[in-house]
Amino acid sequence: MVHTSAVESWRKGGGGLPLNVKIVVEGEEEIGSGHLAAFLQKNAKLLKADAIVLTDTEQLRDRAAVDHHRRCAGWWWCQVEVKALKQSVHSGMWGGPMPDPVMALCRMLASLTNPDGSIAIPGILDKVKPLTAGGAEEHRRAAGDEAHFRKQAGVLPGCSCWGRGPIPGR
Repeated sequence: MVHTSAVESWRKGGGGLPLNVKIVVEGEEEIGSGHLAAFLQKNAKLLKADAIVLTDTEQLRDRAAVDHHRRCAGWWWCQVEVKALKQSVHSGMWGGPMPDPVMALCRMLASLTNPDGSIAIPGILDKVKPLTAGGAEEHRRAAGDEAHFRKQAGVLPGCSCWGRGPIPGR
């Protein structure tokens, strides 16, 4: 809604848009956007543009918001194979004392973050600019209180809702 509201405001306030606007609403992000590539190829001529704006939107304290500069990458996937033995063995004889590849993978994945949710990969944040004091305060005001966020999102008791680290200023 924030996108169409912005276009409507421009049209009402300025008598029209200063440029040609095309809005594509894609609702398959959470399942891998399986149809997006074919749609873009099929409609390439219609969608031709000088610029593109990708946004993530959310509701902060019941106000529509456009999020920008938040994510450095989108979807990615990989296949990981963890092996512990040269060959298969029968679980009845060997299952107990053998190393567990699933548990090893869980430990590897868990080691990528610290207990507070921050990234534990040395050097990965070296070129990331720190949030300014003003930016942290603006984010704190916009985000509202944690109790409201937890209630709005349906976070269960005992679960951390800041999995990527604490919100600045908290």
